[in-house]
Parts: sequence; structure tokens; C-alpha cells
Amino acid sequence: MVDANAALNFRAPGLSHGNCGTTYAYTEFNAERRQDARFTLNSAHACKVWLNGALILSREQPDDHRTLDSMSPVLVKQGRNTLLIKSSQDFGPHLVEAGLSSASREPLNLTWWR
Repeated sequence: MVDANAALNFRAPGLSHGNCGTTYAYTEFNAERRQDARFTLNSAHACKVWLNGALILSREQPDDHRTLDSMSPVLVKQGRNTLLIKSSQDFGPHLVEAGLSSASREPLNLTWWR
């Protein structure tokens, strides 16, 4: 779960906590070998997701409820990989659940930047 409100302590003049805005979540991780993986995103907001610079998901319109998107397979390369999530919302708390799991069940340890 990426909680942009907590990560950024988001407060803008004239807006209540958690109202409209665009946030980015970025992580780098290493993989022992090139492999297929499964990416999932659960959010009610408009989102774009890039894996190693390639756009793998684009949801332009926000939903009235949380929606689970699953991209399988996505290719994880051997060595350093990057994952970038852009989330835009105009109501409620700014929360995004994202997951990346190896098809071979090898752990992929993600550390989100703050």
C-alpha cells in the first residue's frame, strides 16, 4: 500500500487533507535473472504505471470504487529494475495498492522512495 497522504504529509492551502492532486511512487529493485512477473494495482484513481521506462498500464478515468488491474506477465530484467506509478485523484484519501510478484515465486523486494 502506498499512502501518499502519509508519505508527503499532503496539505495544500484551502484544501482539506487528502483532496485533489497528483503523486508519484518510485522504486528500484534487483532481480537475480530475467523473468516474467505479475503486476497488480488496486486504486480508485486515474493511474499510469511504467516498468523499466515502458508504460504497462494506463487508466485515464477515475472510478467510483476501487478497481483491481492485473498485468500478467510483465518482464523483469536481470539486475536493476525501476517501477514508477503516477496517480491523480480529486476526492478522498490518496491510496494506491501495488504489487509485483515473480512468476517463479522468487522474492522481489521493493523499497519505495520517500
